[in-house]
This record gives sequence, C-alpha cells and structure tokens, in this order.
Amino acid sequence: MSNSLLSFWKGEKKKLKRADITKKRNGSFGLICRDNITLILKVFEEVWDERFKTVKPLNELFKELFIADKIVDYFESRSLFSDKELLKGVPYHLAELAKSCDSLAVFVNNLISIEPSMANAVKIAMKYSIQEIYDDLASRWDKNAALTALTAHTSKGLEFDTVYLGKDFSTPKELFFQFIE
Repeated sequence: MSNSLLSFWKGEKKKLKRADITKKRNGSFGLICRDNITLILKVFEEVWDERFKTVKPLNELFKELFIADKIVDYFESRSLFSDKELLKGVPYHLAELAKSCDSLAVFVNNLISIEPSMANAVKIAMKYSIQEIYDDLASRWDKNAALTALTAHTSKGLEFDTVYLGKDFSTPKELFFQFIE
C-alpha cells in the first residue's frame, strides 16, 4: 500500500522495502516534515533543548526564511533605504512583487497563490526573529545526536528506529479520500 500511495502521490519510482526486524537497533529517531520551513519551526517550537542533527546544512535549510526576513525588513524600512539595498539577494520575481505592493499583508495575500511555502516563510519572519531561530538551532546542532530532523524528500524513514511525522502530512483517512477522488 505504501508503494502505491508514494507512486500515486509523488510519482516515486523506487520501492520501499520492509525493514529487517532482526537488525540491531541504534536508538535513532527521525523527525520528518514535508518542507524545510515546517521542519525548522517544528524543531524550534517543539524540540526545545534537545540536541539534533540535519542531513542538509542549516544555512541551506534557512534559505527561504532568510529571504523572507529581507522582505519583512523591506516593508518595515523602505521609506529609509533604497529598494536595491533592501532587496539585495531576494529573487527578482519576489522583489518585483514586493515593490508593487502597498503593505506586507497585501504582499503575503498575493504570494499565497504563487508560492505558498514562501508566504508561510514570510508569516514566520513576521512573528519571529529568523536570526535568533538560526542561532538557537545552530547552538543545538550536534553531528552525534540521536534525533535527525529532515524532509520527506531526503528520507524514507527506514533508517531510524522511531520516526515522528510533522503535522504537515495528511492522515491516512485524508490520503484515502484524496486517492479515491
């Protein structure tokens, strides 16, 4: 069933294999979310003081959030600095959209239908200091940690003794109804 759902849902060609029940357990945990932003927020808000590691470097995971932070700064400071200065490093299409909007709220509303993940990143940047989140997670990152935080695109979860899925995954009931529609 898992292979059928993955094939239908993601177009996945590789087949999942059952984990060898007799293999030695290493006490590892996997925290798996669908995207980097949800993963970062999950670790920041719910894992608290626990040490963790990631497969990708933290600065790569934070890429969208750092861009979102620049966009929030742009709307807070655009009367003081030039657009070019404030939007340096922001992808062209996002910079142009930001310049065409009167407020951050209008920008987010326009962005939701184009890039929902980036709209979510901007909402997070409005709520939190992205640099503080980065610093907190960087201080807890440990290559020997038992908990590995990663996206579903990076892992199938078979390499962990215990896997926790983020709330951004559909429940089996939701998947069933998506599958039959």
